[in-house]
Amino acid sequence: MTLGILWTQTSFQKEQFEIFQCNNSALKINFFYDPLLIIKPYALLKEEDFNGYQGICVTSQHALASLKEGIPLNLPLYTVGKKTFEMASKMGFKTIFSAEGSAEDLKNLLLREKNLLKGTLLYVRGKHIQKDLKKELKKEGLKVQEKIVYEAFLKKSFNEEVIEGFKDKKITDVFLFSQRGAEAFMKNFKALKIEKGEGNLRVFCLSSKIAQILSHGSLKEKYTGIYAAQKPTLESLWNLFCEMVKIK
Repeated sequence: MTLGILWTQTSFQKEQFEIFQCNNSALKINFFYDPLLIIKPYALLKEEDFNGYQGICVTSQHALASLKEGIPLNLPLYTVGKKTFEMASKMGFKTIFSAEGSAEDLKNLLLREKNLLKGTLLYVRGKHIQKDLKKELKKEGLKVQEKIVYEAFLKKSFNEEVIEGFKDKKITDVFLFSQRGAEAFMKNFKALKIEKGEGNLRVFCLSSKIAQILSHGSLKEKYTGIYAAQKPTLESLWNLFCEMVKIK
């Protein structure tokens, strides 16, 4: 059996695909890679940008990438999940606290540290957000300032390899990692004008909110299934895929 997976995560290297395997020697997986968001950094933060802050919180690897120059590595860093934690460790941060993968998890982590957070937090983020973390934290009595360091634009079309993969029905499964990525996928997939009844896609989403966007979209009849990971982590999403194809 051969499956074709369209992997759309922006902060990913194609070489990493080799770590995703399922326990089935009869299965072959062909990966198609096409990030659906184009990241435009605004500016790298400098040492003086961190004056007066007790800590930093980030909700993505793209936000963390803006801290490459003049980083105050002694400041506590609060990350959204495992991947941002690993990236921060490589960058040299001394004190890192990691949430379980979502902005809500990060919020809860910061609230558990509330009694220790007497100063102001710097929230480093992209222009488009799905949760107003600053607003919710301030409601809980935390002092938070934010800096927008990048913007994610929706990609207007798939690359040629992916277009051919859809037309030749070589792509059987799609992995989506953000709500804006889901929007880009639906627009670009609709543009391919695949006839009703010809769609044969399973879509695996990093969260239930992403899955809801697809479920309420006009293309839902083209999917054989829309699935959401139990936790917003790559491990949970991949385990879900292995379970659904009964190859784990």
